Amino acid sequence: MNNFQKLFTEVVNSIQGNGTFCIHNEMNFIPPGLEIEGLGEIGLPLENGTAKKIIAISKKAPFGKGSKTILDESIRNTWELDPHSFKLNNSDWGKFIEKLLIKVGEGLGLENSNISSSLYKLLLYEKDSFFKKHKDSEKEDGMFGTLTICLPSTFEGGELNVYFDGKQTTIDFSKTSKYKISFAAFYADCDHEIKPITSGFKLSLVYNLIIDKSSDNIKLAKNSYYVNQISELLKSNIDEFNTKPKVYLLDHQYTPANFGESTLKLRDKQIVQTLCEAAKNAGYYAKLCLLTHYKTGALESDDDYYRNYSINGSETSDGTMGEVYEEYSSLESWANDNTPSLGQLREENIEIFNPIIYDEQDPIEEEAEGYTGNAGMTIDYWYHFGAIVLYPLSKIDKILEDKPDEQVILEWLNYIFENEKFDNLYFIESLVSLLVNSNSSFCQEKLDYSSLATILAQIKNAPLFTIGNPVLINKFEQISTNAWINLFTHLPIQNRIEIISKAIERKNSNVVNKYLTILDLSLHTEHKLCVEILVPHFKTVLETYSTIFSKKDKSETNQIKSKIIEQSIVILSVLKSDELEDILFKVLNENVNRDFAHNIAAPALLNLKENKLDFSNLPDEQWQVQSQARKLVEICLTELEKNISNKPQPPSDWQRAIPKENKKGKIWDILIPFLESPTLEKIEYKRAKAYRDEMENGIRNAPVDLDTQTIKKGTPYTLLIIKNEATYKKLFEKWSKDCELKNVINRLL
Repeated sequence: MNNFQKLFTEVVNSIQGNGTFCIHNEMNFIPPGLEIEGLGEIGLPLENGTAKKIIAISKKAPFGKGSKTILDESIRNTWELDPHSFKLNNSDWGKFIEKLLIKVGEGLGLENSNISSSLYKLLLYEKDSFFKKHKDSEKEDGMFGTLTICLPSTFEGGELNVYFDGKQTTIDFSKTSKYKISFAAFYADCDHEIKPITSGFKLSLVYNLIIDKSSDNIKLAKNSYYVNQISELLKSNIDEFNTKPKVYLLDHQYTPANFGESTLKLRDKQIVQTLCEAAKNAGYYAKLCLLTHYKTGALESDDDYYRNYSINGSETSDGTMGEVYEEYSSLESWANDNTPSLGQLREENIEIFNPIIYDEQDPIEEEAEGYTGNAGMTIDYWYHFGAIVLYPLSKIDKILEDKPDEQVILEWLNYIFENEKFDNLYFIESLVSLLVNSNSSFCQEKLDYSSLATILAQIKNAPLFTIGNPVLINKFEQISTNAWINLFTHLPIQNRIEIISKAIERKNSNVVNKYLTILDLSLHTEHKLCVEILVPHFKTVLETYSTIFSKKDKSETNQIKSKIIEQSIVILSVLKSDELEDILFKVLNENVNRDFAHNIAAPALLNLKENKLDFSNLPDEQWQVQSQARKLVEICLTELEKNISNKPQPPSDWQRAIPKENKKGKIWDILIPFLESPTLEKIEYKRAKAYRDEMENGIRNAPVDLDTQTIKKGTPYTLLIIKNEATYKKLFEKWSKDCELKNVINRLL
């Protein structure tokens, strides 16, 4: 550790936070109105006879280990009831909990956060009941801790020990007057244990503590002394930051699902606020994220563990990691705020101010896996430590250059636009160049590139237009309509022509749909310049339809194709061009078939009828008088009438079609003569199971009008093979749908 890191760490380590990891106290008794299903209302203080009745209808409490829930009385021995088995009828109890949560918030350093509780269990501890040291899993979204309320009862033992960062708090609920209520609240990543009950019965309500992650960011008292010290350290040591961001690890671990500024614990909140403010003053980038450390290795335990696991398929005792097969760290799960992330950064690309020895920590997530082939059992550990990432904003392009992730680059472009930071043209050029050179993946096909178009229009820099052209072409459909209209009014003519022409050359339905949407909006909102730019390309667009309509891949959906036809008709009704109209309907006639009529043309026609006001530039008459729509109706009717004229007829005898594929083998030596016979309806195939299975699979995997039924009499069983009318029924169903669609379309005329 060099001098800068040492000084930085010393200053941050001296920051003190509000609150503690565990609080406990007692309050005046308020009856909860506890009513247990099957027992009625429970009197308090708890009597021994009542406790035994509760035990009789309760179940042993399990515990969570990794992704599994385990019942093991050597780890946990107590009784529980779920909330659906009991009620808390006293309306004043809810008010009591509200007051208690205020105390919990103040004690845990969360007085500025919106805290709520969720009733989890009713627990009953009898003599010798206990729970060994463990951490509570975060059982629901926003859970950050546990609240346990000890109801009035008489017992001895059962101390609650809570551990964190080398500190221990012990709560002895048995010392509380049996006419008062005692409680304890602690964070979920604290180890804790319940010592054995030595006599009597202890009755507790357990709540999950929930924090509202949508609440305002943390608001703590200003800590100007530390802010100033850290700001000066950052300003005077900018050369310490080369191409790797520096990371300060927080005190606590967090699960990715419940991580953010509003869920920070204790001193972590103060550290984050101080570092973010100091970084801002020093011109640094600062962002909250998780440093995830992953380890996988051999699962080691006693022989009983392996035996029970292999027999029962679940864990029955503790296992530990022996030989480590693999481990690595990475920055991920960035906080959702107004600052862009740096994407996933592996440990070799970061420098940590205060490294952690993970072997001395407990993982926040753990999962054991069973035997796989000849391999033994394995166990996985995940550590998720809160972290603050720091780097000079003036050098941020150096990090992004090493990681050309499109999503991260777009986050930065959005940040630049939303904060109007257009002065660093070099940085913007770097981001655009990274987009050009990045490799798109499937998941990136849905990214929004509108910020790129918006920034280009804002800056109006000719060289930058040229740099961005390849992205604008390849991501044409992933830029909003309004962003395109705005950009087209600023692009030089040669850039416009190149972008539109090459985008159309992709012959992609989503590109065409975007082009038509831009043109349609331009026509109806009098964006004359955009109309002049786009209309000359309309003929080329129409000529791509043959390719688009013939494509069968998933990206070329019928819904998009239908929208393309609808948009084209609306646009033609405004342009009134016979040449363009002839091109469109020539293409449609060449591509019409049953699927086109049902799934592309008919939805377009029905949508046109529903949205007839799209013809705003034409006389206000019924939509169907418009020539383009009528032509499309006629195309559909011609195709449907051709199909309807050939009504399928039921088979006249028992002869059935043989599959076109060249069927060979013993089963087809039997089936083909049977299918060809006009008189045989069924045959019996009496063979061993393996042969019957082979026959059934052959019939199931072939387009053939046969059913099978196993007759379980005699040895071996008999497979009955029966002819059906499946082909006829399918043809008749299609014919009926054609008739139905014809009637629907006729009503449009």
